[in-house]
Amino acid sequence: MVPGPLRRRHQERRLPHRPGRDRELPGEAPGGRQRGGDRQARRDARRHRQGVHRAAARPGAVAGAHRRAPEARARPPSALRIPARDRVHRCAAHDHHRQGAAQGTAQTRSSQAQDGVKRVLLIGAGHAHAVVLRSLAENALHGARITLVAPYPRQIYSAMLPGVIAGHYAQREAVIDVARLAERAYVEFVRGAVEEFDAARRSVTLRDGKQIGFDLASLNVGSRVDSSVPGSTHHALAVKPFERFIDSLKIADRVAVAGAGAAGAELAMALRYAGAAVTLYSGQSGFPPALEKRVTSALRRAGVDFRPGMPVTAVENGPTVIAGSARQSFDLLIWATGAAPLPWMRGSGLALDEKGFVRVKETLRSVSHPEIFAVGDCAALDPKSGVYAVRQGAVLAENLRHLVKNESPQAYQPDPRALVLLSCGARYAIAQRGDWTAQGRWVWRWKDWIDRRWVRSFAART
Repeated sequence: MVPGPLRRRHQERRLPHRPGRDRELPGEAPGGRQRGGDRQARRDARRHRQGVHRAAARPGAVAGAHRRAPEARARPPSALRIPARDRVHRCAAHDHHRQGAAQGTAQTRSSQAQDGVKRVLLIGAGHAHAVVLRSLAENALHGARITLVAPYPRQIYSAMLPGVIAGHYAQREAVIDVARLAERAYVEFVRGAVEEFDAARRSVTLRDGKQIGFDLASLNVGSRVDSSVPGSTHHALAVKPFERFIDSLKIADRVAVAGAGAAGAELAMALRYAGAAVTLYSGQSGFPPALEKRVTSALRRAGVDFRPGMPVTAVENGPTVIAGSARQSFDLLIWATGAAPLPWMRGSGLALDEKGFVRVKETLRSVSHPEIFAVGDCAALDPKSGVYAVRQGAVLAENLRHLVKNESPQAYQPDPRALVLLSCGARYAIAQRGDWTAQGRWVWRWKDWIDRRWVRSFAART
């Protein structure tokens, strides 16, 4: 007889007793208790029991099977179900467990080089390349092996930087995780800064000595502040790169800001709102006439000591700011002057304009090397603004797809009436589009909604 619980189970199911096999079934201990172990082991034991009992309960099923028609006996093979985490995904849209760059791309790298797959190199993680990565994450680009080189795995969204300083946002709310975005887009992320760019040889050398070759390349490296003023390099805190700036910034009692463009004005009002006494030095305003009057009024209303027509001519230890014949000492000097190209661009072999920025055609391709794109601040395109870089990114994403497929690229057409939004320290902002301008708290809420939506658009969709 079958002992204890097994006997009752056999009687309830009307199963025959099989001496030596049913005394202790797989996955159970004597007395009917469940064995210890993980869930998978218990599931396998349950499936084993069901298979044994079903075969024993139908002793005539196999015996009469030979009398059936051959087509009735033949059964199609069942599909093998593989857990999602064990699959090698070939499309970014099917990779719900973020193993594309780590598994799919790495395993096919050697075969891609032999199949003539084009090597696409993205240098920099500015606004335009962020748009490209988002496009690749939504629709994978087949026929290309893409690599992204950037100095930081997370990039601060520049439009929200004044809000971070003023305390309206936590720093994590204004950050785009480009490394994770690249993984979702099946793009290999390489952290590093460019030391040398050779357009003729189609190769890039990083500061750690690593060399990367390419068939197609795109530059979205931004710019640096103009540090041609004596002493500005050693005695001032440059606003670019933003990641280094926000990590080094310690709000002091007396702060001077050099440069009264959009970045300088927004930073000055944000620092004033945070409690610092701020002096803003400016040579000439870069705002259009319709916007300049509103910005000047906002600076005065915020309590910023605005000094138009007084550019900084030298900086001494202290820091001490020299503007013409005037000298004044501060606790901190922030350098937010005009844009200047990165040093390695001079020796890249690319055609540059008189300021050192890459000259491009209407398709955003270099006039001297058509296999290289340049977008954002590093390109010889005006005006230099994040709004225009975003639009360039959409065109760049399509043109990369066209060139990989050997198709003709499309032209970029800037919008002369693009929307400009400037924060004023407090939850107050100024808007300008063409000849239309406005300001108020409602403009800040509008800007806040746009900025938050922009950052959320790069987060992983679950």
